[in-house]
Amino acid sequence: MKHFLAYIAVYSLACMIGGVERLPAFAMDSGAGGTAAVILQQKVYEAIEHAKRLALSGKREEAISLLNNIAIREVGARRSALIRRIKVISRIFLTSEAHQAFQEGLNLMNSGKYRQARDRFETSMEKESNNCEVLVRLGQTLVLEGEYDKAAEKLRLAKKTGPFEPQARLWLGRALHQRGESLAAVEELKSVQTDLDGYEPAAVWLAEALLSSGQRVLALKTLEDNIKAQPFHVLSLLVMAKIKMNDPGRENEQLWSARKDLQVALSRFKRYASPALEEFEGDLGLKLRSPAKTKEEILSLLQKIDGRIKSKTDLPAIP
Repeated sequence: MKHFLAYIAVYSLACMIGGVERLPAFAMDSGAGGTAAVILQQKVYEAIEHAKRLALSGKREEAISLLNNIAIREVGARRSALIRRIKVISRIFLTSEAHQAFQEGLNLMNSGKYRQARDRFETSMEKESNNCEVLVRLGQTLVLEGEYDKAAEKLRLAKKTGPFEPQARLWLGRALHQRGESLAAVEELKSVQTDLDGYEPAAVWLAEALLSSGQRVLALKTLEDNIKAQPFHVLSLLVMAKIKMNDPGRENEQLWSARKDLQVALSRFKRYASPALEEFEGDLGLKLRSPAKTKEEILSLLQKIDGRIKSKTDLPAIP
């Protein structure tokens, strides 16, 4: 069984990289331009074959670098096809032992058992230290456990081995923010907003990093834009209300505005908490939504706002 799984992994890699999906052809004419296009297309195919051989021999990073250098010069359908090949190489398992340990870790992770999941991902890494999927999942568990230094290390490597994996950059940005590197975090988190525009933590984490770097107005705009595009992103409303509550310059105005945001959040909460509302987490994402916890926090903040409005006294800022 072990040898069969290993064979399947190698066979899958060969098929997925080597020609099941052919690249869109270059536009050609009958003159010198057409001849040049034929030569260029042949060189691309030769590079893809060489990348396949590199990956199958365990030289994953060399294979990715080779295809990435081609992809960055391409546009449109050809670029997309090359990126798909890069993703295959960065994430394919070449040993059955690594794949089995990873699957066990993934099952534990989806059950919220992050410590045990981390152990299985580390076992998988012992077999395949540069597998992007393993690195991202390990980085995610480290962030969720509060080990941000180790998380940043793994996620930087994941970003290198998976240059087109937005979740690697998203979680790296979160780790950097939690380490106090707000400006670096903003750079990483900004880069994934288009790819992960439906994933609520992407906008929330960027807003929090912007706020930490002193860009309060931009943080609020990020959340406002997210809510316009995704009206049922209740967590974005909650974080926006928190930011407004801590504005000493216009306290009364901002308190009423925050109160309105929280009331809107409650009005949309039934839909937000419904299993029918699909949570888009993207490829390699992780479901982080916790409706019960979010509702509890909304009600608590509403109570604090009502108390502050009634007393008209300054209370300590909400952390």
